[in-house]
Amino acid sequence: MNAHFRSACRLAMALTLTSSVFANDALSDAWALLKQENADLASQQKVVESEQAQLENAKDLRQPTVSLASQYNVMNDDITLSMDLSAYGLGNLDYEVQDQTFWNTELTVTMPLYTGGQISAGIDSAQADIAESTAKKQQIEDALFTTFVRRYLGVELAQQNLATRKLALDNLQKHLERAIRMEQEGSIAHTQRLQSEVERDKARREWQQAADDYELALSAYQAMFKSDAIAPAQRLVYVDIPLPEKHRISDMVLSRSPILAQISANQDKANAGVKATEGAMKPTVALFGLMELAKDDLTALEPEWVVGASLQWKLYGGGNRSATKLSYLALSESADLKAQQVRRDLTLYATQAVLSLESAENSYLSLQSSKELADENLRLQQKAFIQGVSTALDEVDAHLLVTGIQLESHKALYDYYTALADLAALTGEIDRFLQFMQDMPGFTDGVNP
Repeated sequence: MNAHFRSACRLAMALTLTSSVFANDALSDAWALLKQENADLASQQKVVESEQAQLENAKDLRQPTVSLASQYNVMNDDITLSMDLSAYGLGNLDYEVQDQTFWNTELTVTMPLYTGGQISAGIDSAQADIAESTAKKQQIEDALFTTFVRRYLGVELAQQNLATRKLALDNLQKHLERAIRMEQEGSIAHTQRLQSEVERDKARREWQQAADDYELALSAYQAMFKSDAIAPAQRLVYVDIPLPEKHRISDMVLSRSPILAQISANQDKANAGVKATEGAMKPTVALFGLMELAKDDLTALEPEWVVGASLQWKLYGGGNRSATKLSYLALSESADLKAQQVRRDLTLYATQAVLSLESAENSYLSLQSSKELADENLRLQQKAFIQGVSTALDEVDAHLLVTGIQLESHKALYDYYTALADLAALTGEIDRFLQFMQDMPGFTDGVNP
């Protein structure tokens, strides 16, 4: 099987898949499927669920604790109280206090009343953990979304480039056929016919390369999914998109940034650490109750039940609590300084995203006038070549100019919508972007270029 035949087979397969087997797959449906199947998102969701369980545990520390302790004891001898009553003429009196073997089974209930804020500090820290994990999940989702849109629209770009290369090949094939006839008629020289053939062969190679690029783009897109994802089969069209003012876009970026959310969560955890450290310097107060269940082994000196209040105050030892507090304060200040820098960076990123969008839009619009001129120039060169007033190379150059402008237009339109997707991810407008793309004229009809 020669190389030309293999390339033709690949191209036929690509066109067949694009036009028939691959029906339209809505962008939003594909995105929903990807979110369900992506392992990174699923893994981070489990982290969020774990942190939520830890929060419930931290809240339950406010509830009373109930403990049951049972112990079987064997001593070297009975405990006996002996009293010498000989002075009273009674001799010795022995009273057994505790048998050599006995059970202790106690049910204890403790209710914390005051912990110096340590329990609430633990709750604050657990809530901050949830906020950080949720922000990390959002960051993963944003990055996944931009990659998804690039690969999705990359298939569309490769598909349009393939169609453009095929059209260029067909046009140059027709030009070569005219050149052959004109050579036979003696209207042009043999070298002009050879130039036409060389350019036709070059167009065939570029068409074959475009077919390979389409297969590669399609494979990259489908590799994102576990299941068999339907290939995109749409055609982008230009739509003017009014944007909010730049300062408004910056505000939107800052208000929902997952990076800033993570920094804020870290600062909240540091503040919770300060609160817990200060609470450890204060006394704790609790109510307690104790009941002895193995009453048969109780001595006369042991009560069946006890209730009361307890106070504990750790005055010294177990580490330098002042240094611990300073450590948490330093972490809080560090987070605040980092947030200031990130805000400046995000404002710059928002500006760059808007400028990228505007640059791609300007490139596309400026190419439209060039396209009209190139089309008109091609029409004139075709007529001039037939009339013998221009060379075959002149017409070939006109064909190449039209093809080049079409390819540039495709790329500019791709850059336009990927820049819009980047901006949507930054501002949290992913759902609006998906809806906009779904409503785009011609985008959801599955029409191939």
